[in-house]
Parts: sequence; C-alpha cells; structure tokens
Amino acid sequence: MPSEPPDSLFKSKVTVESYPTYEAGGIIWTYMGPAGTAPEPPGYELLRVPATHRFVSKTFEYANFAQALEGGLDTAHSSFLHNMNLGDKSFLRNADTAPRLEVERTDYGFRYAGIRAVGSEDYVRVYHYIMPTTQLRGFVSGNQGKNHLPTIHGHFWIPIDDETTSVYNFMYSFYPEQPLSLEYAIQRETDAGRGPDDLIPGTFKLKQNLANDYFIDRHVQKTQTFTGIPGINTQDIALQEGMGSIVDRSKEHLGTTDRAIIVTRQLLLEAADEVEKDGEPRARDPQTYAGVRAADRLIPSGTRWQDALKEDVVAKY
Repeated sequence: MPSEPPDSLFKSKVTVESYPTYEAGGIIWTYMGPAGTAPEPPGYELLRVPATHRFVSKTFEYANFAQALEGGLDTAHSSFLHNMNLGDKSFLRNADTAPRLEVERTDYGFRYAGIRAVGSEDYVRVYHYIMPTTQLRGFVSGNQGKNHLPTIHGHFWIPIDDETTSVYNFMYSFYPEQPLSLEYAIQRETDAGRGPDDLIPGTFKLKQNLANDYFIDRHVQKTQTFTGIPGINTQDIALQEGMGSIVDRSKEHLGTTDRAIIVTRQLLLEAADEVEKDGEPRARDPQTYAGVRAADRLIPSGTRWQDALKEDVVAKY
C-alpha cells in the first residue's frame, strides 16, 4: 500500500494468499487445497518427456468443466464431428461409426477402448481418464494424414469458475528415439484450429467463437463435412459451448456409446463423497497412473485388445 507511512504495521497484518507450485512438462502446477494436505507431485508420463519431444498449449472455453471433459472423453463422436470428407470410408474412424466401448475402472479413473470393425481387423483406440481432469489418447497407427508422426495427445480441463474452463492441450512423441519438431507440433495445432494465428492476440481465446458462428461454411457443411467448421478442436468447442455453459442434463438420453461418460459421472460423484468423508479419491497417488499411456492399433478381428496392446499402453519415458 504506497499510501501507508513507513512505520505503519499494515504490511505485517495484511498478506496475499499464496499456494505451493511445481514446474514440470512446460506447465506450472499448483495445489490449492488446505495446507499440509498436498499430494505428491503429478506423475504423468508427459512430465518426464524431454522438451525436444513434447508440446503444450492453452485455450479458453466458455463451458462448464464437466461439459468440456465429457466431450473429450467421448470417442464415438469423432466418426461424425471430425469427419472431414463424408464420402471417404478409408479413414479408420469412418469405417465403423458405431464403435463398441469397453470401460475398465482403475485406481486412477478408468481406461477404455473404442473398437471399430475394419474388414478382417479391429481398429482399437485405448484412452485413459485420469481423475479428475485428464484425458490421454494416442495417434500411433497410419491413416492419420500426411507426414504422420506417432504421438500421444491429451488435455487437462481446469475449471476457472462454474461456466468457464482453461484447457491445457499437449502432445508428445510416442517413441523416445523420435523427437517432436516444433514445426510439426504447430502444424497439428493449426489443423486443430488452435495454432498461434487462431488466437486473439494477448489471450488464449479463439478467433473462431460463438459470436461469429465459428466461421461455419454452410456449403461445406452440406457437401463435405458434418459441421462446416474448420479445425477439429474448434468443432469440439462449438458443440461444448453451443449447448450453453451449463447444459440441462435432466433432458438428455445417453446411448450405448456413452458408456465412458456414464462412468465418468459415477466416478466424479464417488470422489465428491470420498472428499466429504475425508477419504482418498482416485488418482491422489501419482504412482497409480505414472506408468500408463494411450495407443491405437489395427489388430486381428476378435483379438483381445488388452493382450494385443499390452506393451503399447506402458509408459516409455
């Protein structure tokens, strides 16, 4: 307080609240709970990846944290929302638009597989939900576009308040011997719609937003894509924000491919009950998820994905 005289005791009585921080993986982490109750530092594989092999960005979203989280954890929508060529059935996620979902609860949340039939094979995408805010997904197999580099992607959805969310987006190289170039990362971010030129300068907010209908092109929507909106990430945000900042879930009808969303809600409610009883919620111990990673593969039809992808879903860093 510059207006206080030098001998004032004001400075010794009024302080600014602060929280312990931890820097890793290109992100500053903080614990905002009661003093003395902080868990060990986060255990994500991302935090052990060298800077030459990873990339992190941040975007702002006008949606409730749970809404954004559920949009990210859902796997079936990618066959529709992110279908960039309605007539192209060669893209693996377009070959079977009704994937089978298998969800396995774990000490950190759950892992689940979206299984799509592709001829005599199954295209399997194994995700992880690490409570309460994290999703991991892999892009390993081919058919991912020109100059594809096997990578693991994910998000941390961090609530700002009841109606807005900060989203930390990350990617890192699947193979430790294969660095991730900045040029490749920027191109992937740009394809997603959140590249450096897609943000309002000085902010983490997208130029494509609800106020301008996310630059929707009705002709493209009619002839080429489901949305007519450029940018895969922007397509997600258009749906998550477009339903209102807090959607009325009492009016929804969940289907068979919403199994991951159903389990997510069950686990979040379970965690709230545990905290209320001074219990230990899932994923509090970072060792429960330190060794996991996401992956996708084509495997022989009928093969157990748990066996076929056993090595792929173990951390390599």
